[in-house]
Amino acid sequence: MMMSPADALHELEGAVLTEGTGLTLEQANQMLSEVSGDLLYLRATVDMGDSNEITLNVKSNGDRDLTAFIYNAQEGTISGKNPNKTKDAKKPFVSGPLEVRGGKLIMEAYIDRSLVEGFFNDSKSISMRSYSDFESQGLSLEADGEIVVEELYVAEMNSIYK
Repeated sequence: MMMSPADALHELEGAVLTEGTGLTLEQANQMLSEVSGDLLYLRATVDMGDSNEITLNVKSNGDRDLTAFIYNAQEGTISGKNPNKTKDAKKPFVSGPLEVRGGKLIMEAYIDRSLVEGFFNDSKSISMRSYSDFESQGLSLEADGEIVVEELYVAEMNSIYK
């Protein structure tokens, strides 16, 4: 079963904020460091190389405040993590199986203020509320090994209310 964003979402894309191909992790993060916002669309295709874990941080203000999507190759899982949920929250993270073939991880994320939706390899999606501070609008990638970001694309999202 395909799990991908509705085509109508792409119609809401605004100005392209950054894009590149064939990037190292450091190069990708340099490009992402120049982008911030809480109405964004991000697409990244990653060749996992020798990395076991890839993390996409959104709505971030450093380690203390973020919402994250984490792929773990050893476990074959994709997780959504929101450490800023209240202590009484039943699920500070959600997780499910994700098959990655050929070492390629395709991540798409829509950020709409406090709603964050991730789509992975057209086969899994995770939607969560972000409880990050309003100022937390950064993006970054993490990996525990060498990766190549084959494609990186970030665009503003226009409001549905025009």
